[in-house]
Amino acid sequence: MFSVGMRVLLRAGGRERRVRVRAVREGGWALVDFPHGFAPSVDEVEVIVLREGELIHGRSRILGPLSFLDLLALAPPETVSATPIRKSGRIPLVAPVRARREEEPFDGTLRDLSREGMRLSCERDLAVGDRIALSLWYYDQPQTGPLAAEVRRIVERPSSLEYGMALLPGEGRREYAAFVERIAAALPALGCEWGRSSPDAEPPYHGPCVLTIDHRQFHTRIDGGREGRYLLTDPPVWEGRPLVAPARNRLDATIGYLEGGIARAFDTTLLGQFTAPTPVWVWAWPDTVRVTSLRQSPRIAVFLAAPVAGEEGRRLATAVDLSEEGALLMEAEDAPLSLARVGFILSDGKVVDPLAVTVRRTFARGGARFSGVSFEERTGEPYRRLGQFYAAARTALGQAPIR
Repeated sequence: MFSVGMRVLLRAGGRERRVRVRAVREGGWALVDFPHGFAPSVDEVEVIVLREGELIHGRSRILGPLSFLDLLALAPPETVSATPIRKSGRIPLVAPVRARREEEPFDGTLRDLSREGMRLSCERDLAVGDRIALSLWYYDQPQTGPLAAEVRRIVERPSSLEYGMALLPGEGRREYAAFVERIAAALPALGCEWGRSSPDAEPPYHGPCVLTIDHRQFHTRIDGGREGRYLLTDPPVWEGRPLVAPARNRLDATIGYLEGGIARAFDTTLLGQFTAPTPVWVWAWPDTVRVTSLRQSPRIAVFLAAPVAGEEGRRLATAVDLSEEGALLMEAEDAPLSLARVGFILSDGKVVDPLAVTVRRTFARGGARFSGVSFEERTGEPYRRLGQFYAAARTALGQAPIR
């Protein structure tokens, strides 16, 4: 239920507080902003989350405070219920958009299109109530617009801002509705579901990392943190036991991790360590992060049906990222893990015969499982046809940067 960066409403003893999830431990434990004003005797809270068009209710046991960080540790919710509140389903589509506020043009990305609205990611500061004109396209699909929309909510992301947009009456809405219906009609063939949102935008990184202390490496995990102030990690383990940091001596370290083909590393200093209510190490937020791309070609956002073959037979996935070297495939969380060959159905209906692939990484997010694969066959007609589509898509996107 919890994810890093999520805003939740806590209720207990007739009081309620809005807080943000700062870290999530393996097993579902969460560290949230401390809800000041709750009675000290409260040992359980009601948790309410608005996520992907559903109002989710749960109850969590309070594990205890981390006073130094002004955080509260919550156990995974024991009972969870969900109430749909969205009027229409969403398409898990990522598409570039040209936007304009008054006379100010800017570029962005649309995702999760519905009949009533969509999400807009961009680097511009918009306010609730701002009216935006949108012109969107999807490679060889006809361009729509201008489409009038209004900002209804704002979500802060690490590298951009994301806005929930509601459509307004206007000439472009009919054309947009036809565009949405065309895509929605193709969803069964693409192996996707109408009404299922795409995964949330990237939260602050949390996942496996390598901690280097005095030239010794420890494999641990970043659980989250508070941007600009601190990061939280699991305690590193040495010979099967959690490492104990010196109480008085300064401890410097380097933390590195791999995310989406990009290697990142930064130097930091230990601020503190806790054993209860949950074991965690606290590190200073880095001033700078060293970034090294491991990709030889940029990735672009796509939305292509991808027939795959594995030990369990054939099935249909969706390619959501593509480069000259490989692709990122999206499937249901319970889909089979084996994956040996991948084909593609291009947006013009042409088929790229299956290519042999190697799975490089897998991860789950937003109710879906993602597999990063590399192409083992980079010669022949199927690869050439896919390369032509990739080049044309990059041109249409204006040479999209590495994501």
